[in-house]
Amino acid sequence: MDEFEKMVHLLDMAWLLRSEIVPCLVGPPGIGKTAAVMEHARNHGCGKVVKIVASRCIPSETVGMTMPNHERRSMEIYNSIQLSTLEDGDILFLDELLEADQFVLSTLLTVIESREMADGTPLPDIQIIAATNDTIPPEHLKGNIRQRFMFQRFGVSQIATEEYILDRTGMRLPKNVLQQLTDSGNDYNFLTPRSLTKLCLWMNQAENVDQANEIADVINHIWKSAIGSEIYLAWSRARKRTKSPREQLRDAIFDIAPEVSRKNNNFVDCTVEEMYDILSSLPEWDDIAKKLASMDVEEEDEEEVDIQF
Repeated sequence: MDEFEKMVHLLDMAWLLRSEIVPCLVGPPGIGKTAAVMEHARNHGCGKVVKIVASRCIPSETVGMTMPNHERRSMEIYNSIQLSTLEDGDILFLDELLEADQFVLSTLLTVIESREMADGTPLPDIQIIAATNDTIPPEHLKGNIRQRFMFQRFGVSQIATEEYILDRTGMRLPKNVLQQLTDSGNDYNFLTPRSLTKLCLWMNQAENVDQANEIADVINHIWKSAIGSEIYLAWSRARKRTKSPREQLRDAIFDIAPEVSRKNNNFVDCTVEEMYDILSSLPEWDDIAKKLASMDVEEEDEEEVDIQF
């Protein structure tokens, strides 16, 4: 079972005792902890996932606060807006748990233990899930934290990363790239699932082959490897899959003869046949024809391209 599947399986099993067990997914950023919670929510048809990033909030956002009511001339307890939106079957997701301020963490522990909001209103029938980066050694955790969570460590998921990048960019990365994924490294730059995804998204913004090659060169230089070239090849294959053979051929002509493209303002609107007429009249036509003849165009059943050079 892949690491991502293990996370989802743990959460699925914990659903049965959601009023007692609070699973906490432990692992480096970018391994898919949030995605696993969302997948688990879909598995059980949960209404919604209310996410609280514990490291970025104050106690009043997690529990509530006491404020004066001037009309009644009294102090009243106001529940957290986020907790007040919860309904039966929802999930309360506490992200970056161990990075939270100690006061925030204490209020969260109170909610988990009592299953009540600040005014004493019971929480609905929800599941509470936590996640955290592996930043605090277990021996440094206080006992009250250990007693309230079921911690489980997870590592990098190659399969989940591959599928996520494919979904976001249409790029299918080779196995040798995915095998380089890690959660630690001796240099500032190391290939985590998150950083690899961002590199692929960067490449996917390239408007043409020249830009893509420049991006690949920068990535190769920074990562001191051929990772940029591998991403470029994946981008190139994805680009072909989304274009018809006729569009592929037109793009190839633009790449092979960019000077011609710039000199002919309406070149982009030409049919392939019109491009052929323009190119065949050029002095450098023989070289262009050889490059086009060696070009790899993926055929499609619904459309055939029969052009002789």
